[in-house]
Amino acid sequence: IKDFHTAFRILWPNGEIRHIEAHAYALRNEEGKTLRMIGVNWDITERQRAQDEIKVSELKYRSLIEQASDAILIANEAGALLDANTSASNLLGYSREEFLKMKIFDLIFKEDMANNPPRFAKLKRGETERYERRLKRKDGSEVEVDLSATIISDGRALAFIRDITEFKKMQHKLILSEMIGQEKERKRLSRDLHDGLGQMLVGASLQLSNVKQLMEKKEYHILS
Repeated sequence: IKDFHTAFRILWPNGEIRHIEAHAYALRNEEGKTLRMIGVNWDITERQRAQDEIKVSELKYRSLIEQASDAILIANEAGALLDANTSASNLLGYSREEFLKMKIFDLIFKEDMANNPPRFAKLKRGETERYERRLKRKDGSEVEVDLSATIISDGRALAFIRDITEFKKMQHKLILSEMIGQEKERKRLSRDLHDGLGQMLVGASLQLSNVKQLMEKKEYHILS
């Protein structure tokens, strides 16, 4: 007869199911012959329920972060990464197992550590931080992101990270387009204003010049 450790369920008369944990060992004589068994049973129902609730909570948590389109990273106060979702892996190129061996600082370029370091101080004061920064991918390339971070109840830092590379490209194109458009408009106005008086400044300078000419000719008009 061997010692054993097991868990099982019992059905009480009222229909309630209880979880029991049993430990038993054999009391043997000098020859090794089993004389009797000694054991103890514990009612572990409440512990089992708590464990089941944790499992359900973990499944819901995992499902929630895995369904998120944004990259999600969770770190402790020292910056060590405790969790990462699939979107984070897709964005930065690391597997979840690799993330768990890293610190948040590993994702930041060295030159950015001085110019734009992680803002843990504000997070510890209970403030939510949202700002743009670049992060370093596994292959060494950079990605522009919008980062929103906060401290959750257990002291861990939770960060939502969104890739804004395409947005930045569109923003740059828009600014460039506006600059080109403004230059074209300036040239058009210069041609239109080239009427013998020479090229005049657009806007306020043009109005002042026209008023001066009118006053010199003593021609008074009501300007609307």
